[in-house]
Amino acid sequence: MEKKYTKDRIIVGAVVLVMVFARQLLRPLGLADELWNYDLSRGLAMGYIPYRDYNMLQMPLFFMLMSLPLRLSRTLLMYRIVSSLMLSATALFFYETARKELGAAYSIFATVLGIIFFDVATYNTLLFFFILTSYVLLKKEYTPHTGHALGIFCALGILSRQTTGVFLTIACLILLIKGKEQKGKKAGAFILGASVPCLMFLIYLLATGSFFGFWDYCFFSLLKKGQSNTAFIPDSIPVLLIIAGGIISDIIIYRKKKEEKVLYHLVLTAVAATIAIPIVDMMHLSYAAMFSWIPILKILKETGREEMKKKICIFGITAIAIFSLFTDVLGNLGSVMCKGSPELVLIPTDNGIYETYVYISEINEEYENAGYKVAFFSSGAVMDSIITGDINPPYDVFLRGNLGTTDPLDYAVSACSDPYTVILIPDDYDTENYQNPEGIYSYITEHCTKIDSYGRFSWYLPDM
Repeated sequence: MEKKYTKDRIIVGAVVLVMVFARQLLRPLGLADELWNYDLSRGLAMGYIPYRDYNMLQMPLFFMLMSLPLRLSRTLLMYRIVSSLMLSATALFFYETARKELGAAYSIFATVLGIIFFDVATYNTLLFFFILTSYVLLKKEYTPHTGHALGIFCALGILSRQTTGVFLTIACLILLIKGKEQKGKKAGAFILGASVPCLMFLIYLLATGSFFGFWDYCFFSLLKKGQSNTAFIPDSIPVLLIIAGGIISDIIIYRKKKEEKVLYHLVLTAVAATIAIPIVDMMHLSYAAMFSWIPILKILKETGREEMKKKICIFGITAIAIFSLFTDVLGNLGSVMCKGSPELVLIPTDNGIYETYVYISEINEEYENAGYKVAFFSSGAVMDSIITGDINPPYDVFLRGNLGTTDPLDYAVSACSDPYTVILIPDDYDTENYQNPEGIYSYITEHCTKIDSYGRFSWYLPDM
């Protein structure tokens, strides 16, 4: 039995690694979410302090972890390799968790089915890892050590993503103490465990002088009107249906068996789904959808012939893996490797994106050599910083909700008031990215004069 278990682990490990690494390493340059997350991580690797030296809405744990290997090799390739390892570890942890409830064939099927919805590793990946950990701990027989551990991982969830992390912490505390016995002791153990990472983070904020910046970017900005990045993307519909199916399946199973672990799964699925607040899309919902396959497959497992269903699972696993690899390779056809930029070595690029930003960086350098500062208002401004090996806050991640309590328009007003600032902005700024702050393009074009252009980008000087 143990021999078969080891063989299954080797197979699923190989399948997961190939699927994940192929998608991450073959992706052509240009995905904004990847570049923004890489930029925030490289900032730490370059010695900058988040919240104090550059703007960041997100909690810091993911970026702190990702910055460690970037201190050895500050390249997007290194970032992709570590991202692949994080995604693979999360998928394999899910497999181990699902296997205890579904068996090998169904859990491998659920794992590869979940992987096809993976996009890039983000702080949400890390958070889902902590959600899985919390689920495993809740199912264990309670001891003080279990309570401490649960508190620690929930706190780490908060340090990964403030909103869902808080929901996770509240949900786990309620689930932990909902019984009649030892409520006070259980709550005490949980709170003691949670206080350790929180206290360490508080010390870090105070020691680095980033305490007030942290509150401005990570919390007060969420309350500021007009700073929300609310969006509903149609690609979320398939995963929303899977999540709904998972919740319904959990309710059916719980009503039938009254098992505590089913209730834990139901609640934590709902918690994972809050990752999609405020942007409802496939990337943010993929982890809740993956978690939802456990109850769905539990119900399917109880119907029909077992051997036939296992054969269908094996066929499905093979078909999904081949389809995933085929689409990843197909999406890379026509790509070439970036040349000339140390941070983008061995990264495939297509459609002239890389060449466009290289030329833009050269023009910007000419203006800087002439004594001007360049203010680059664009969701693609991060490309300029990566190509030049620099960091340029707040323009690298100039997005609604990512600028603290400062009104985004204030940056445009400031740039247009300085005769020694050249402003670069795309002509399609208002439609370039739905996260671009509003009113920037109209203000710049009304108060500045165009002096140069390339493709869809234009340079302006303030009217003085």
